[in-house]
Amino acid sequence: MTPKNTTPRKKTIFFAAILSPILIILVLFLILLSYHLIVERFGDPELQEEIAQKYGQKTEVQKVQRVSSISEAVNALIHPHNPQLGPPDAPITLIMFIDFECPFCSLSFPILESVIETYGPALRVVFKHTPIESMHPLAKQASVAAQCAHEQNQFWAYYRLLFSTEQLDTDSLITHAKTLNLNLSTFSTCLTSEEIQKQILTDLQDGLTLKLKGTPTYIINNQKVEGVVPKETWDTIILNALQK
Repeated sequence: MTPKNTTPRKKTIFFAAILSPILIILVLFLILLSYHLIVERFGDPELQEEIAQKYGQKTEVQKVQRVSSISEAVNALIHPHNPQLGPPDAPITLIMFIDFECPFCSLSFPILESVIETYGPALRVVFKHTPIESMHPLAKQASVAAQCAHEQNQFWAYYRLLFSTEQLDTDSLITHAKTLNLNLSTFSTCLTSEEIQKQILTDLQDGLTLKLKGTPTYIINNQKVEGVVPKETWDTIILNALQK
């Protein structure tokens, strides 16, 4: 009887033994690469999950006013992408953590406009996007649109339109851009920008660092002011800050 030729089978086993570890390494490499691409484009997924959970838990009614001190350095909360208003060397830095769909942010809007008008030269106002999507489904797209207006140096005008009209649907966001004579092609492209998404995520992360309980929240020098604050209370806070 002619013996069976087992050489091809042995070769197959041999090559399989060599290729299996290589395939495993390749798969692991692709998984790792995919993860890093996601992080690069959209930020750390674990961070995004933490933001979703913690803001979802902490979004309490912010009509209540609270004033407390913070230990964090104010300048560490200010990034190049943050819209600013007023002199950069003003004696008071006022950082606003705002959700465009938050009803209490809407109540605070005219009060803050009055504060800025009264104390403008003494204030450096910095805006931080804090869209709480678990409660306000249109807040995120409004923040993106406002930041895209900022790319064309029209953030504050767009900010005022969002609060004065309270129209945050997609069509209205485009209409607001038309009202301000923004470049619509540039604006529309910006609405899908991954960089803008990352900027908003950075602001949300800063809110977590400060243990924000909701919106509106303001940082004025080293004080954290939460809730809808009447003008007379703002007068007291700002005048006290100017005397320090």
